[in-house]
Amino acid sequence: MSTREPIRARYSKQFVDRLIEKRRKEEEERKGEEEKQMKYKFNAVPVPESTYHPTNPRVLMDEYVEAVRARTQQRMARWKSKSSEELWAPKARPVPLTTYIPPKSYAMKRSKSAHERALRLLTEASTPPGLKEHEARTHVRTTLRHRPCTGDFSQHQIPTSVPDFAKLHRKFEEKLGDAQYKPPTVPVPFNLTTTTKSKHKKCLDEEKQEKRTDKRVPVIPKHSPSPIRKTQASEMRERAIREKLELHTSDVMKTEERKREERDRFIRNAHRLKALVGERKSVEEEIRVKAEQKRRELVERQREYERSLREMKDRVEDRPLVVERQGIISSQQALQKRFDQVMKGVEFGGSKS
Repeated sequence: MSTREPIRARYSKQFVDRLIEKRRKEEEERKGEEEKQMKYKFNAVPVPESTYHPTNPRVLMDEYVEAVRARTQQRMARWKSKSSEELWAPKARPVPLTTYIPPKSYAMKRSKSAHERALRLLTEASTPPGLKEHEARTHVRTTLRHRPCTGDFSQHQIPTSVPDFAKLHRKFEEKLGDAQYKPPTVPVPFNLTTTTKSKHKKCLDEEKQEKRTDKRVPVIPKHSPSPIRKTQASEMRERAIREKLELHTSDVMKTEERKREERDRFIRNAHRLKALVGERKSVEEEIRVKAEQKRRELVERQREYERSLREMKDRVEDRPLVVERQGIISSQQALQKRFDQVMKGVEFGGSKS
């Protein structure tokens, strides 16, 4: 009999191995740090060399030492000559400028620069090129156009003497007296359109005449040849347009023909159906017969359903109760067991004899 090794869980084993290896490395690093700290913990730092030997080579020079000593003595003499109050008198710093003038913030600088830029743009701004010239030309053109109807009143002489108002009133009264009598209540027909000429009619007529002369198309006599010579591209374009129109016309005619045929076919089918329905019995009679048949089938189906429900209910009511069924099952099992024992005894007695 051959045996084989059990299947090992490789993933779990690898995961456990990685955890163990990581823990071992952490322990080794911690031990290394502790050994390093213990190595340098109680070792004293050596005394620097400058404690016993000067690093400045000029200290060994006598002239340098004498100069330093003399400067030190002068400083000490100056300090000794001053009093204690002068030595320790507090020296106040000057008051900063921000105490009187608030500092400029970035927002203030930004708003000031925006204001200055707006002023600079306004001073440097100018009208679009040609606008002033167009305005002057427009004024001159308007003056020239309306001069015939408005008149030139620049040279009108202003009267220097006072007019005779009595004479003027007398002439006006004579004119009223010579006028014909006209009853005030006589109706006079009138038109909604006024016949009075506008003072600018002459200007408008001239302007219309100028526009009409500008838009006038030169009339070409019939006998003269066409001034525009057709090219190959224009001929191809006209041919394509003509073919497209013909195709569209043929499509429209085909559509109309198809609609007419469908309408005729519908009328023929309607007549045929009407003749077929007339040969049979009336539609109402057929509907009544089918409804009666459906009603009988529904009643028969309902009776069948009620009979099946009644049989099911009778079976449920005639079935023994749960306790009775358990007693019947127990008696059947006991009878089966007794029968098996009797059969075994009979088989055992027959084999003995």
